[in-house]
Amino acid sequence: MRGPGYFHDPTPHKLIYYTSSGSEHDGAADMDEDSPSLSDLVDCFLEESYSYQDDDDNAETDRSAASDNSESVERVINSVIIDSSDDHELRQLVAPAKGDQYRSLLTSQVQLALEMFQFRGAENVSRQQQVVLRGVMSHLRSLAHDAAVCKTKWNASASGSLVSGSYEFIDVVVDSSSTSSTSTPQLRYLVDLHFASKFEIARPTEAYARLLNLLPGAAFVGTEEELRRVVKLMSDAAKRSLKSRELHLPPWRKNRYMHMKWFGPYRRTINSVPAAGGGRWRAERTAVGFDLQVYDGGVNGGQHHMTASTFN
Repeated sequence: MRGPGYFHDPTPHKLIYYTSSGSEHDGAADMDEDSPSLSDLVDCFLEESYSYQDDDDNAETDRSAASDNSESVERVINSVIIDSSDDHELRQLVAPAKGDQYRSLLTSQVQLALEMFQFRGAENVSRQQQVVLRGVMSHLRSLAHDAAVCKTKWNASASGSLVSGSYEFIDVVVDSSSTSSTSTPQLRYLVDLHFASKFEIARPTEAYARLLNLLPGAAFVGTEEELRRVVKLMSDAAKRSLKSRELHLPPWRKNRYMHMKWFGPYRRTINSVPAAGGGRWRAERTAVGFDLQVYDGGVNGGQHHMTASTFN
């Protein structure tokens, strides 16, 4: 049976060449023998014309190359500035906020829960991750946090710019009076497990790889606004990285799609067991200092264990 749920709906320069042609005029019949012949004059004219045209072409090529080099240097400088700015901003966003004691506490408790819930198996990783997600959520609730698993789901756009999808993460709602914030009565902290992996792309540039390494690998814990800024920053950086590699930006890495994963319409649930396969999976835990056992009642009837440390 599913627990109670709540539905929310947030709403070049152009090269111009001149060619001249003219009619030939016969010279005087009594032309001096030392005078150049008409054919010599024509040959001389043509040689000079080609020479001038080559000079113009070379000058134009030099100007074009200089312009391209200038634009390349400008792009490199701008890229370095952007990358440096992104590094600085991302460090600020993922680091524990000074003065936000609740976020620091929540982060440490999420990390403890992740150490507790570790599967001793490698099969069905996707299902294991769902169970771990609910294990972390249940642990936070046992510590009196208003935590729940959030399920977002969205449809594809008519234009095809957005593909359909769904996603799960944890949110924790807290009275803002218990935090440093005073602008809103309630704050919503988002907890996302295996966070850095959600932003991996093909053949990342050095700059993008550096940003990726700044992201918390185990779990992101932060406010909605903090996560929104991280998503926008990483989506833009991924687009630049793929473009520089002449690779296509996949629809599931576009900013709009990434945004919908955490900020699309969602439903909260406090069920500790993922609902799929007709209740094939269930989780059990004993008292403090427990082993969490996850049973797969499918055809193979397997049993998996997740270890837990004693709470202090």
